[in-house]
Amino acid sequence: MLVTIQPRLLLASDTNTTRLYAFTAQGQIIPKPMATNDDLAPDTASPVVMNGLVYAPSGGLICLDATAGLKTLWRLDNEEGLNGFASLIAGDDRLLVFTQHGLLYLLDTQGKKYKILGHQELCGDTLSHPALANGFLYVRDAKWVYCYKMK
Repeated sequence: MLVTIQPRLLLASDTNTTRLYAFTAQGQIIPKPMATNDDLAPDTASPVVMNGLVYAPSGGLICLDATAGLKTLWRLDNEEGLNGFASLIAGDDRLLVFTQHGLLYLLDTQGKKYKILGHQELCGDTLSHPALANGFLYVRDAKWVYCYKMK
């Protein structure tokens, strides 16, 4: 999975070390990574970046500091619902985490810490990605598509 962290590129996969690459002044990638992290190995979900921090599911939810050499800041692995596939939506110092069990978690991620603000079951088991548009969250499982108004 590729994620841009201006002016750098984050490459994360489930089989290789997560790497952060820089570019030359001419826009060419520098082959040697400027930082690596062995803690982050996402399976099928892409990491999200907010305020220089990288969030991704990887044996729980993990947070890396992209401004400090991909240092692992924290791993949330004591919440049973977060120990599998998850899709993330980030914005306004908040992180929505939608899990394979149809659970939606809301985390406050101000600074370099997290606080779980709440969680709610939205649907059955799923590997789909949610969509957030105009204040509505759309999720689906094997039977239905659901629409929730977000406050």
